[in-house]
Formats: sequence, C-alpha cells, structure tokens
Amino acid sequence: MSALIDKLKNIGTLGGFGDIVFTVNPFKTMTFEDAEHNSSVEYAEHRIIGEKPKLEYQNPNSDEININITLASFLGINPKEQLKKFEEYMYDGDIYDLILGNGLMESNVLGEFVITSLSRTYKEVSFWGDVTNIKLSVKFKEYH
Repeated sequence: MSALIDKLKNIGTLGGFGDIVFTVNPFKTMTFEDAEHNSSVEYAEHRIIGEKPKLEYQNPNSDEININITLASFLGINPKEQLKKFEEYMYDGDIYDLILGNGLMESNVLGEFVITSLSRTYKEVSFWGDVTNIKLSVKFKEYH
C-alpha cells in the first residue's frame, strides 16, 4: 500500500532541482515552459595555406538547459520566496540532479547541473507593492 501512496505523491510532479519541485495540482502550480536543451562539441581548426582548414575533434562540451518559469501568487506560489531559492542555489554553486518529467522514470533525470544565470521579468505588482507575478528564465549547465 505504501508504494501506491508514494506513486500518488508524484501525480502532478513535472520535475525538479534540489528542493525546487515543478508541480501542477489544485493548490500549487509551478511548471516550466520552453525547455531548451543544448549540446555541442569542440573542434580544433588547423589552417593550411591555400586550402580549407582541417578540423580535429577535441571534446564534448557540458550540456546547457534553459527553462522559463512563471512564479505567480494566483498559482499558489510566493514569487519572492521561490525566486530567493533559485538565487541561493545559483550564488552558493549548489549541484543537484535536474529532472524534467516524472522522477519515477530514470530517463527524465538529466544528470547533475548548476544554475549559471537567472533573468527576471516582474510582470505584476499588487496594490500594496508586493510582486505577485515573475517570469523567470533559468540557465542550467551540466556539472562534471
């Protein structure tokens, strides 16, 4: 029975990073959109007089993932508190598994990542001066 309860806890869970959980449920929604996963490799270029350069494979680069997140009070989130978590992870250099999708599937665990940059757009401010809606762009970089 406890296995079923553990599975039910994951209903609506769309991934996470450290203590940050991307979720959709009737009380709290914090999800991502436009997840962009970039992979690349390095090549050395050897110049030859009168000819095109020759390429030599060097190494793979660390993957980068960019996601956009809406932090909004009308979705059951305290935008400033959640933003603070992302900032702490970035400035402290915290390393966590990045999961995009349900954590029950191993293929959704993308590996260890760090946050390398945050970009914030303050969309709404309440009558009392509280920020109630933040569009947050997060850049993750694979950690080795």
